[in-house]
Amino acid sequence: MSATPHPPFWVAGTVTSLGQRFRDNENTTFHSLEICRLGGNVQRFTIVRALEDIAALVERDCIGTFFFCSLPGERRLWCVARADGPHGIDVEAMRKIIPEADSDASRADAR
Repeated sequence: MSATPHPPFWVAGTVTSLGQRFRDNENTTFHSLEICRLGGNVQRFTIVRALEDIAALVERDCIGTFFFCSLPGERRLWCVARADGPHGIDVEAMRKIIPEADSDASRADAR
């Protein structure tokens, strides 16, 4: 994740469609991903990248909350919290995303 990400956002719902998956080192790229939100609105994404462990949690018909950030030409899926229990977070991506989203946040004092 080399470009500066846009603020994070999440989509809660059911995965209704998964496009082709491509593996590249530690990452997986989905050509497309579709999530149906509660209420029936469908959110469609093209070019979604995730760490392989995070991508493994994304299956057709799984229900959960999916956390993304936007990068030029793609979305980064950095956290999945499935309703049936499994979850995963890309800690490295989170560290890059959160300071951008909340640059005024006070820093923890580790003393």
